[in-house]
Amino acid sequence: MEQWATGVQVFLVPLASATASRRAVWAQRLRSAGGATADGDGVTHVALAPELSRGRLEAWKDLSSLKEAFWVSTDWLISCLSQQRRVPEAQFPWPPDPAPKSASPSPRKVPALEASPLPSKRKVEDPSESEAQVSPVSPPSSKRTRRSELSESEVEELRPRMAAFNGQRAPLLDPATPSAASGQRNGALVALFGQLQKHYEALGDSWRERSYRTTASLLRSLPFEVASVADLQQPQLRRLGKKTREKLVEFLETGTIGRVEGLQEDESTKALNELQGIWGVGLTTARRWYGLGCRSVEDVREHMAAGGLKLNSDQLIGLELYDDLAQRIPRQEVASIVERVEAAAQQRFGLRLRVEACGSYRRGRDTCGDVDLLLCCRWAEDEGRLSCQEILQAIVAELTAQKFLTHDLKGSRYEDPFARGEASPRSACYFGVCKVGQCHRRIDLKVHPLVE
Repeated sequence: MEQWATGVQVFLVPLASATASRRAVWAQRLRSAGGATADGDGVTHVALAPELSRGRLEAWKDLSSLKEAFWVSTDWLISCLSQQRRVPEAQFPWPPDPAPKSASPSPRKVPALEASPLPSKRKVEDPSESEAQVSPVSPPSSKRTRRSELSESEVEELRPRMAAFNGQRAPLLDPATPSAASGQRNGALVALFGQLQKHYEALGDSWRERSYRTTASLLRSLPFEVASVADLQQPQLRRLGKKTREKLVEFLETGTIGRVEGLQEDESTKALNELQGIWGVGLTTARRWYGLGCRSVEDVREHMAAGGLKLNSDQLIGLELYDDLAQRIPRQEVASIVERVEAAAQQRFGLRLRVEACGSYRRGRDTCGDVDLLLCCRWAEDEGRLSCQEILQAIVAELTAQKFLTHDLKGSRYEDPFARGEASPRSACYFGVCKVGQCHRRIDLKVHPLVE
């Protein structure tokens, strides 16, 4: 394997989407490529989750001692590992959307890639100039604003600095950027290979399932659009097998993949997909029900009525509300649900909590499969007074009293609100169903600390 990472020492900031499991995988693959992870002297790169805000980083730790390193998003590391080469750092700066010039440092210049491997330490010719150019973390303010003196407009101004998601309820998408412009064709390919992966996963063919999953992941990470057969000769695609290349050529010539089209007519695939559409039913359960003769949701109802099937509480709810939960939720309706939860949070805690919509809504989609909400304290000092469990219990109780929440999933919140390991001293989660008008919608409420 090409040792592209020789001399590279990366500090992986353990915040936001840079979870422990992901950091472990990245570290192992980085070592295989000749690099290493570090958190002290010799750090050449500081990798941060792209959605991580300055405010949260500053509240977590002072990293000004690492100002001479390249500050990049974790997407840079993912791209390097995927392509097995050192991708230009300038393509993946952190933060991705810099503030106006008057409020942020100038971007750091990236040395040419043909240069020798990175040294363990960099010499700084002019410390004052380096400080102005590369420090990605602004010094914490010495002023402390009292909560009692904050107006509503001032609270809104604090959001970008105090929130885990930069104070944005939806991402700042720029369709003119190369990634957005080139993502449509690649996105279609990812979806097609994803269908093949799910098909072979359902059949228990782990080899093909892994192969198609790897291909979909590779296509998703490409920095260019696969628009012609010539693009298949790019170095990033050199590891693709003969049959996979044939499918890509077929897509480029016809706009589809015949094997995927055939899945639409495969009775077992259609049946397993429909059965897994019931909330609480995974692939293993769907296979077992298929073996008992169930080919549709209606078959499940008939078998259950006849005593041939026993469903758990989640599956019973999923079967009862199948038609509602199978529908996509319009973006406008998701916004109304967010407002409803915000009102309940303000009813119980005033302005001490903030609510952020995540998932498909945050990614700017027109519809969502469910509503995923993140709640956290607006001020760090409140975390010592309110536990995540207490916050969640109060919010759920308020929404239930309003008859907004209609069904609980994954355990009863009255006897054991955080059963099945869905909570820890530092976080708490609720999975349930809410009712908007005449429709039931899936909703997840997740309370996390502002600073981890």
